[in-house]
Amino acid sequence: MDPQARPTRAFGLADETDGLYHALTDRAGLPAKTVSRNLTLTPSTVELARAETELLSETGREFFLRTSLERMALPDNAVVPPDCPPSLGVLSVDCLTMAGGMIAVIQPSGFDFTP
Repeated sequence: MDPQARPTRAFGLADETDGLYHALTDRAGLPAKTVSRNLTLTPSTVELARAETELLSETGREFFLRTSLERMALPDNAVVPPDCPPSLGVLSVDCLTMAGGMIAVIQPSGFDFTP
């Protein structure tokens, strides 16, 4: 869900069709690419940033990711950790609404004090 697409690049994947963007805007199932036996990933692209502004005026926008996940054939024990943008915009709210829990990864910097 992050237009910076770091996990996509880290796994050497690409998305030439902007599938995540279209899944959210069309309320379709998410495209998934197999990375390994127990890992699939929905690639992201910078095009997803466009969804941030386009979805602002949509009613129910905070449920679009949940709707797209429900339209996928996921195993009952699937774990879906979304990669959220570093802001509290539409895409992050969509992730938080879908989530049953949250882990916040924080890298201290900027205001840390070292004597």
